[in-house]
Order: sequence, then C-alpha cells, then structure tokens
Amino acid sequence: MKKQANHQAPKFRFLKPLIHMVFESRCVICQNQNVNNHVHHIDNDSTNNEPTNFVILCKAHHTLAHKQNFQITKRLSNQQALFLNEITDYVNSLTF
Repeated sequence: MKKQANHQAPKFRFLKPLIHMVFESRCVICQNQNVNNHVHHIDNDSTNNEPTNFVILCKAHHTLAHKQNFQITKRLSNQQALFLNEITDYVNSLTF
C-alpha cells in the first residue's frame, strides 16, 4: 500500500524553505536554480520528514524520480550537513 503523503505536516512546512536555502533552490541533478523547484524525499517515503532526507529537484527531474523510481545519491557538503544537523536537532526539540 502506498504511503499517504505527509506534505502538510508542520515539520515539513517548517523545513521546506530551509531546504531551499541549503540547496540554493538548485536541482541536484541539472543545477537549474529556481524557487519553484521541488523538495524531494530521497528515500521516496513522503512520511520521512527528517531534514537529511531532502534534496531539491527541478520539475522534470522530480517527475522522472517518481515515474522511473531512480535513487538520488547526492552527498551534502560538510557545511550543508552541519547546517542540516543543527536544523534536525532544533526541529526535533519542537513539539508539533
């Protein structure tokens, strides 16, 4: 059974602009920079809203990621990983 999308969860709404900031709204595949690019769950589990489970994809690559079910293996820079770890600690301390 397909998992119900959890995009309206408070944690996701809180993290979405921060993920755009970390990735500079840039698709990790083609490097297209656009504020309308999509936040994608790396593990394709829309209920897993851990900050390290997100990347930015342009509309075309986001569609392909879901239709062709390809795996994203983007590695974060040390600075991005540190920032996301700090966000994770902060978000996990909040009550939603």
